[in-house]
Amino acid sequence: DSVTISAPLARYTSDIGGRSIGTAAAVCDGLARSVARPVRWYDGVRLMAELGVTCTVEAVPGYNLTRLVAGTAPAITTLAPHKDGFTTSVARARRSGTNRSL
Repeated sequence: DSVTISAPLARYTSDIGGRSIGTAAAVCDGLARSVARPVRWYDGVRLMAELGVTCTVEAVPGYNLTRLVAGTAPAITTLAPHKDGFTTSVARARRSGTNRSL
């Protein structure tokens, strides 16, 4: 089996260094490092707010990002499609002013 690695289509914020990454190799490296090192979630969320991020999407299984964003950068909307459903999440994103590719 193999995995095709491509450049990210959206901005990727590293949870290791709290920085924005734009190349496929850097994203892969960041994901690999995040397994073995402490993550810097607060730094990453603060960076997203500084970069003007208006919406994040929570992945299963939990709601950690939702709680972290609410406490650190409450102006950012966090969607949870696994809880609210895809249609509801897209409508919420549109209401928050997030309309890129939605």
